[in-house]
Amino acid sequence: PALELIEIILARGSFARISVALAAEPARPVGWQAGILGLRRAPGVFGFFGVAAPGVSADSLAAFFAAQSAWATGEGISESDLARAKLIHLATVASTLERPGDIARSALHAAAFHPDAPPEGSPEEARSSVTLEELRRVTRAYLTPDRAVTLLVSPGRAE
Repeated sequence: PALELIEIILARGSFARISVALAAEPARPVGWQAGILGLRRAPGVFGFFGVAAPGVSADSLAAFFAAQSAWATGEGISESDLARAKLIHLATVASTLERPGDIARSALHAAAFHPDAPPEGSPEEARSSVTLEELRRVTRAYLTPDRAVTLLVSPGRAE
């Protein structure tokens, strides 16, 4: 739950940390993503992905994402960031339960991934109970330089 809220704080919407930081950057990626990668059954991997714009070095893009991780693992995330993320999460949950098919998918997910969870222990409630201290603990555990892997893919000259 904390990683999903971190994803919202860093990457979802025009007021997300990365969106705001990119507005101030002279050299921007042409595309980017940040968040939990892989299946949602366990925390897995939290990743940053960016495609450098022409003239932007991959190293500068990697440094930009490293700075966002440093912001999150420091004292950057505030109570208001956490409150905003929780509201965005609730809005997302509400919008995913608008149609009968949405409700069926949610029930299937609960049965497959949370079969022993009592109704009051829903994933939505788990996210709403995350504290700022817990959020900071999780960022310090997952978004640290010693756990980072940088993969650079450069197009060849003769293709």
